[in-house]
Amino acid sequence: MATIQSVDKALKILNFVLVQNFTHGIPQHRIATGLHLSPSIVSRYVEELKRNELVEIVPESGHVRPSHRLARTAVTILSHISHAKERLDHSLARITAPIPEIHA
Repeated sequence: MATIQSVDKALKILNFVLVQNFTHGIPQHRIATGLHLSPSIVSRYVEELKRNELVEIVPESGHVRPSHRLARTAVTILSHISHAKERLDHSLARITAPIPEIHA
């Protein structure tokens, strides 16, 4: 049960960070306040998320933001969705195209 709670806390922190400003990130104390967690717990989980390349620290400010690796993953997903939409649009155009008349 403790492992599940740990995963839950890490994912809550990650989800909180994901909706913040990517460029500036968010200070760890705001994560702690926003999620009602102690600063030491946030710090520990941020280190774990950082070790797994899911978040990174903004060098100029020390704020936490989603990692560039995670951002690249999001771009890849969007690319896959875009290609799927192109294929669907092409298929839909073929399905809805007028059927040529056959003259005997």
